[in-house]
Amino acid sequence: MPQIADDTVLARNIRAVVMDVDGVFTNGFIGYGTGSEDEIKYFYARDGIGISLLHSVGIITGIITGRKCKANVQRLQGDLHIPYILQGNNFKERNMKEFCFQAGVKPEECLYIGDDINDYLPMKMAGISAAPADAEEPILEIAMWVADRPGGRGAVRSIVNRLLKAKGLYEQAISKYVTSQEEKK
Repeated sequence: MPQIADDTVLARNIRAVVMDVDGVFTNGFIGYGTGSEDEIKYFYARDGIGISLLHSVGIITGIITGRKCKANVQRLQGDLHIPYILQGNNFKERNMKEFCFQAGVKPEECLYIGDDINDYLPMKMAGISAAPADAEEPILEIAMWVADRPGGRGAVRSIVNRLLKAKGLYEQAISKYVTSQEEKK
């Protein structure tokens, strides 16, 4: 694991969170329906709330995944409103550059969450590199932050919470969930 600065210093300039899907948002298992585009994937609901928390404080979100399937678009773009999804290409360094161009951010303004060797280069480009607890060894070695949970079981939420706390935005982000809407009337 690299020598890292205080979380607050690292997180100061982060404007976007970019994530892999399989092994990060999911546990990495892939079930097939009638074809590869009809894959069955299981997403952890708490990770989804984490994405909502990021959006509530203006942090941009994006997906870079080597696989291409309908579940990625339906769940991540449709349900979670992740605006940038680059899929179907394992050359993720190129995709990271494309994401940054589309989102109007620099790589050093991104936190990248990856779990396997094809995430290595975008993690090296990012301002903060992060990984699920069960990521592959070369990824754990370069990750600045390692979640206390495995992929598909809260790793995304663990890292999101850490980022929001480091930026001093956690209380603001959760406020709509912990404040009664009735009291606001």
